[in-house]
Amino acid sequence: MDKKVRKILSSLIAILAVTNMEAQQQVPKLVVCITVDQLRGDYIEYFYNTFGERGFKRLFNEGKVYQNIRFDFSNVDEASAFATLFTGSNPCFNGISSNYKYDFTNEKEISILWDASYLGNYTRENYSPKALFSSTIGDELKIASKGRSDVYAIAPNVEAAILSAGHAANGAFWIDNLNGKWATTTYYKSVPWYVERYNSGNESLSARLDKMVWTPSLPLEKLNAFPYTLDEIPFKYTFNERDVACYPRLKTTPFVNKEVNRLAMQFLEYAGFGTRTSPDMLSVTYYAGNFVGNMNKEYTHEIQDTYCQLDKDIGCHRQKSGSFQNIGRIHR
Repeated sequence: MDKKVRKILSSLIAILAVTNMEAQQQVPKLVVCITVDQLRGDYIEYFYNTFGERGFKRLFNEGKVYQNIRFDFSNVDEASAFATLFTGSNPCFNGISSNYKYDFTNEKEISILWDASYLGNYTRENYSPKALFSSTIGDELKIASKGRSDVYAIAPNVEAAILSAGHAANGAFWIDNLNGKWATTTYYKSVPWYVERYNSGNESLSARLDKMVWTPSLPLEKLNAFPYTLDEIPFKYTFNERDVACYPRLKTTPFVNKEVNRLAMQFLEYAGFGTRTSPDMLSVTYYAGNFVGNMNKEYTHEIQDTYCQLDKDIGCHRQKSGSFQNIGRIHR
């Protein structure tokens, strides 16, 4: 099986139902859906002893784990995987068979989500979810609540953001590859004020970029899950906005997961989640694949460090959101 497909097949979904501690109601106030793109089940086992108690271990110990989950169609990529996960239907029904489609008029490949009818906010690109024929879980929540629930999605890439949000969501946000801002499409009507403030303030990714240096978060002797990794010099990566590949490159490091969390915290703080009579939903997507400079390497210190930092990033949702009533599903 192709390595890329194998990694996508082992994606993780954890549905975290966040409730008010005082009420402990049966219906959750907020559902947080976490998807980890390119997560590998074998890596979780390799790195298990380096994890804390709030991240992967909590999902495994308190959640439900499904073994040997796979897609029953070929050529799985990010778009087809997310469309299937969030609609529960295969590409022949949901219409999303690939990241790209062929534009016969201009004789070139374009995004499956490309839609010239809508403009971009903080991006030059034009996207919408209209190519998705099936409803997502967020769409169904909107229908069931008669529109009272708020539904948002945050992801590194446009495919994950829009396809986990759906048609009826309040918004979907991804990191633009050119400017590093949290981008969206005018299909979703408006950008919340706190996202506007984040994009234009000192906390934005572009404002912090020159200070971001990726080095091991643990001593190299503790990054020892792969005994045949012989690198004795700690890795070090910096990022320069003048490099056209800067932001796509950063999206393959642990920094992108922290950036997802930063925006998620803005929503948890200011979006009014949990104040409505119906449950709200926030979908967040993380990345656990290889660094762009190591795409052909299976066993590196970089990938182990990515998992160690991701474990902490997953755990931070509990500290910010309060108590989780139940933890849904882990797909491996």
